[in-house]
Amino acid sequence: MGLEAVFNSADRWDFRNKLCNCLGESTLAFPDWNSPDFSPPTLTVGEIAAELYTLRSKVAHGVDLRKAAEDPKLPVDLLKKINLEHLVSERAYCVVLSEVAIYLLGEVIKKKALP
Repeated sequence: MGLEAVFNSADRWDFRNKLCNCLGESTLAFPDWNSPDFSPPTLTVGEIAAELYTLRSKVAHGVDLRKAAEDPKLPVDLLKKINLEHLVSERAYCVVLSEVAIYLLGEVIKKKALP
């Protein structure tokens, strides 16, 4: 919701465009963890931006996250399990998107705050 507050987007595509213009479409969504053992996940801002907006919208409007998979405009299975390389167990996609939103908000704030 912090990202949406910064961008005040008209819809998911406007949000995607503003986020990609700010950070770069091919920018990794997770930061470089400087870990000798694990690289950051390979998800990019462009790959997850519209889906991040969808998650925010569903949560903000109190919609059952299972219904996002049936959305006629942009179906997203927010409850599918995905595996990030460094984790032992899979996580629900909505949890990964929630975590990535925190990192991206920090990056956007740094970009907007610096002259």
